[in-house]
Amino acid sequence: MSYSALPDEQYDEPLASLSITHVSYDPTDPLSLVAAYLSLVPQGLMVVYAVLIFSHRELEIVLACVGQLGNEAVNYVLKRLIKEARPTSMYNIIISIFILHCLVRKAGFGHPYLLPSYLLGLLIYLTRTRFCRAKPLTWICVFANATLDLKGKGYGMPSSHTQFMFFFATYISLWIAVRNHAIPITVKPLLLLALPILATGIAAARVYLHYHTPRQVMVGAGAGVAIGIGWFVATALMKNLAGGVIWDLLLENPLSKALYVKDECVEVDLQQRDWEMWWTARVQRKQEAEKKKQR
Repeated sequence: MSYSALPDEQYDEPLASLSITHVSYDPTDPLSLVAAYLSLVPQGLMVVYAVLIFSHRELEIVLACVGQLGNEAVNYVLKRLIKEARPTSMYNIIISIFILHCLVRKAGFGHPYLLPSYLLGLLIYLTRTRFCRAKPLTWICVFANATLDLKGKGYGMPSSHTQFMFFFATYISLWIAVRNHAIPITVKPLLLLALPILATGIAAARVYLHYHTPRQVMVGAGAGVAIGIGWFVATALMKNLAGGVIWDLLLENPLSKALYVKDECVEVDLQQRDWEMWWTARVQRKQEAEKKKQR
């Protein structure tokens, strides 16, 4: 079917993008492309969480993921309490209002409507997405988002990417340094150095791409660190309080048993253990095959 054959009603609403993976960047700036890829790291980490939980069924990994999701929930609440918009330039605001002013004049309205046109322009900037459900104003929302060059949907304070990464860096760093005994001593310093560098790089990328102001990423970093420390302390209490009653309950309930949930990744190198078990079984199979041939 050609586009001309489609009914006009199908064009009443503008198409939307999947914002969870949508990143705008300057194609002429190589650093902007790097920043765009860095912005996708949190989504990649959630895939890693899912794969590790499905493949290893480790309670430690499950609790880390639960804390990560809780951190996201806190960010969701904070954004709607603070209600601070994402950054945009005053130049774009002025241009938006000027174009709207010209549209009003061209439509034949006189000077009494000039001041309302300015106020409407500011109103669109402040509440740009709230009008999009009203069809007569849909074109205004599209126009405003294009001229203001607003990045991302919703509020900007605090940065969810930054809060995500600083929670991850804080919690996993504490887990590596304090709780994990399977990672080699020579590897731990490298991981403890790489985690905050990665988190800082993603925070800088969000500012570089104009999705957030420096203040928004700093608040996000602070919130992520605080929640990461708090969740690590909470899981430590689960494991040690009253002889580990809560930890035992999490491991020994019928659901955990049905899903084969276990807790050994802090003491055992799972990859090495799995490979050694596979290799031992392989050798045994070969020996049994040789014995059958000799009979």
